[in-house]
Amino acid sequence: MNWTAESISLVSHLILIVSFWQKKATRIFLLQIISLIVFIVYLLVLDPGQIVFLVSCAVALTRNLALYFYRKADKVPPVPLLLLFLCIISAVFFIYLDDWIDVIPALLTLMYTYSCFYGSPFQIKIVGGVIQGIGHVLLFSLMFAPVALVFNAAILIGTVGGLIYDELVTKKKAIKEEVACMIEESRKEQIEASP
Repeated sequence: MNWTAESISLVSHLILIVSFWQKKATRIFLLQIISLIVFIVYLLVLDPGQIVFLVSCAVALTRNLALYFYRKADKVPPVPLLLLFLCIISAVFFIYLDDWIDVIPALLTLMYTYSCFYGSPFQIKIVGGVIQGIGHVLLFSLMFAPVALVFNAAILIGTVGGLIYDELVTKKKAIKEEVACMIEESRKEQIEASP
C-alpha cells in the first residue's frame, strides 16, 4: 500500500465530507474543487496511467468551476452547458467501459451532474453525498476495495450526519422563534389585561 497516496486520498475525502456540510452551493462547489485537485494529485502519485479517473476528475473539476462561477453570480447555468457535460461524461464512461460494474459510477456521476446544475444545496447533498455514497459503497464492496469502501462509507456517514445536524439546528431555531412569539403574545395579553 502506498501510504503517501492513501494519505492524499484521505485529505481529499475529508474535504469532500466537509463540502457536504455547507449550506450554500458556492461553498459546496469551492470545497469540491479543492477536493478534486487534491484527488488528481492522489491519482498522479498512485498511478498516472489511470486515464479514465484522471479524465473524469478533470471533467468534474471543470464542471464544478463553471457551476461555482454561475452560482456565485446568481445565474442559472444554461441547458446547453448541462448537455455538454452530460455528453462528455457519457462519452468518457462509454469509451472506457470495461465491465458492467463501470455503469454504476457513470450513472451516479450523471445524476450528480444534473443535481449540481439545477438542485438546491439540500438536493446536491442528497444526490452527491447520500445517493452517490450508497452507490460507491456498493461499488467498492463488489470490487473488494477496502480503502475506497471505508472512505466512501465515511462520506456517506458524514453527509447523513451533516443533514441530521442541519435538521436539528433548523428545528431548534423554529422552536426558539415559536417560544419567542408565545412569550411576546403573553406579554401583550398581560399589558392589555392590566388596568
